[in-house]
Amino acid sequence: MRSKKVLAVAVAIGLVFVAAPAEASHPGKQEGTRQGKAQRSEHRMDRRAKMAKDGCGGRPKAGAKHGRKDAKAKRLVHSEAIVQAEDGFVTHLTDRGKVTSVKGNTVTIERADGKSVNATASEDTRVCRDGKAAKVSDLKTSDQAGIIQLQKGGATTVKAVMAHSGG
Repeated sequence: MRSKKVLAVAVAIGLVFVAAPAEASHPGKQEGTRQGKAQRSEHRMDRRAKMAKDGCGGRPKAGAKHGRKDAKAKRLVHSEAIVQAEDGFVTHLTDRGKVTSVKGNTVTIERADGKSVNATASEDTRVCRDGKAAKVSDLKTSDQAGIIQLQKGGATTVKAVMAHSGG
């Protein structure tokens, strides 16, 4: 149950495409020790600093092993999470699929369940491709992409479009 909650939180804040390093490469794997906890905390801060640098994080190296949470995140097709904000409720929408169209600032993806999702990016939308900051026009059809949107009071805002090349 806890892993499902952790996965839902990770998806809601847009960490779907940020893969964790292989189990063996996690520093401080000694569970329950102060040194292990400190090393894991430092490792997380380093990873977050890298993501904050360009807002996109990075793609894992080819052949890198991924943890169970990443395997579940890659199977994600659609999720909705209603979150209580200071001034009301916000619905976080996450969709993953194959890019089928890019026209102007609008990206269309087809989810694995066959539904199409359109997202029109604004100036504030974070767009990434292959772990690097990009523009909507840099996305290609057949890229795999995730779209994170927020709905509040009938208005939908696209927060991020994260894509990677290849099938």
